[in-house]
Amino acid sequence: MAKIAVAGHRGFIGSSLVRALNKSGITAETIEGKIQSQETADSLVEGCNTLYICAGVTGGSGLLASDPLSLVTPNLLIHAYLFKACKKMGVRKVICLSSTTGYPDSDAMMLEDDYFEGELHGAYFNPGHTRRFIERLGQMYPELHITFFRPSVVYGPGDDYDLETSHVIPALVRKVVERQDPITLWGNGENWRDAVYIDDVIRALMIDAPAGAFNLASGDGMTVIQILETLRIHAGYHPDVKYDLSKPSMLKKRVLNIEKAKNVLGWEPVVDMRTGLRRTLDLYASQ
Repeated sequence: MAKIAVAGHRGFIGSSLVRALNKSGITAETIEGKIQSQETADSLVEGCNTLYICAGVTGGSGLLASDPLSLVTPNLLIHAYLFKACKKMGVRKVICLSSTTGYPDSDAMMLEDDYFEGELHGAYFNPGHTRRFIERLGQMYPELHITFFRPSVVYGPGDDYDLETSHVIPALVRKVVERQDPITLWGNGENWRDAVYIDDVIRALMIDAPAGAFNLASGDGMTVIQILETLRIHAGYHPDVKYDLSKPSMLKKRVLNIEKAKNVLGWEPVVDMRTGLRRTLDLYASQ
């Protein structure tokens, strides 16, 4: 039986993937501790046929503003160690969780081939160039069969709800469940989020995909204000909303073309954002 390993099995997406694999009858190998050496990477992939790379350091706009280099070195090293280990150990297939931060600063619909074209949004300069380099690094290993998935904002049960490190959707879910009043939004609330539900992302990761890159998104974007409205109406309360224009400005709008995933993989999202947001709120409130 082919051995499958998951790097980053304790994270939001990695832990969801391991549960889904186990539910389907596949036992995924994992490793405790951080991937901070070549020896650790080698031990993870030894005897492995397929490796999922969900490991990495992530953070919301607050972390990007306060420590913009925090997402660079750790993520570069993790992928450098793992790609080298895969070549050394003869791993057949690598499925790598990438990021949309490498796309240029534009509100045009992004195709996969647009990834390395154009200037990045200022807030994403460091993580975006890091992700571009990681994908270029993968191309330096032609013997590896690497699939890069580039999901838009991923949300759902199991997300990071720590207000210091979370992204906008889990932060708003927590604030609504706690019935905070007022609720403060960074900026004017008009930033657009085409978020994709965690279950849809996991379905894509489990497809036997060819090498290359694939966008994953819901195609059902909403502004931050609309996200908050959906959550607070479902929760049945009406907080005051304040706008902090002094906070860092993030990308206003990003739209991903998912036709490649539909045509090549037969994948498309089944959970629209309103349904996913209500489901996420209910599950978090029940904890």
